[in-house]
Amino acid sequence: MPTLDASALPAPVLPLVDAWNQHDLPTIVGCFSTGYEGEDVLMKPPVRGHPGIREATFRYLSAFPDLRLKLHSCIRQGHQIMVSWDAFGTHQGAFLGIPATQRPVHIRGVWVLHIRQGKIVQGHVLWDVASVLRTLRLLPELAPQPANRTYPALH
Repeated sequence: MPTLDASALPAPVLPLVDAWNQHDLPTIVGCFSTGYEGEDVLMKPPVRGHPGIREATFRYLSAFPDLRLKLHSCIRQGHQIMVSWDAFGTHQGAFLGIPATQRPVHIRGVWVLHIRQGKIVQGHVLWDVASVLRTLRLLPELAPQPANRTYPALH
């Protein structure tokens, strides 16, 4: 999958990605409005405001202190932005209640963001939890499907 041309990214996406890759918490937080509300598959209840962003960022960077993001595509419609990304890191701290395994992980995900006045005001963070759990050896690998398998007709 090709990497996205950074010049095509609307504000504040590029500063957010750069801040994540530098682990720059103040800049990450500054990309969001103080009234931000969002959902992340890792966080419950919803992430709210700068305190919620700090907590979510802390959880990820505590578990994966070498975390890096790589963007692949960005679709914009008005104030809505969808960004697909890959994250890479090493599981060096507790994550989802799982003690550090020192295993490298590759996480695929999508941000769906609502931007107003250059700040993220609402967002949804969706990522492939099952593949992370497989990498950490907490879920079995998917069984390969036979190439010559036939399927019954569906009516």
